[in-house]
Amino acid sequence: MKAFSIELRNQELIINMDTSGIPKDKIRKLIQQIRLEFLAQKAAINENLDSLAEEINEHWWIQNKDEILKNLKK
Repeated sequence: MKAFSIELRNQELIINMDTSGIPKDKIRKLIQQIRLEFLAQKAAINENLDSLAEEINEHWWIQNKDEILKNLKK
């Protein structure tokens, strides 16, 4: 096996590395750091989607509120 290789395949990142001589706690910390970065990126995407949804709803309300309120008064 190569000492270290990285491959991007079908939207997956594949990391291979020789772990002999690397303490298991260091490996766990590395994996945890990668996982936290992944979750942070995912959260940022979700925040952007939430912001976009809120903006769309506000725009929709501005365009439709008069018609809706008119129908409620009947």
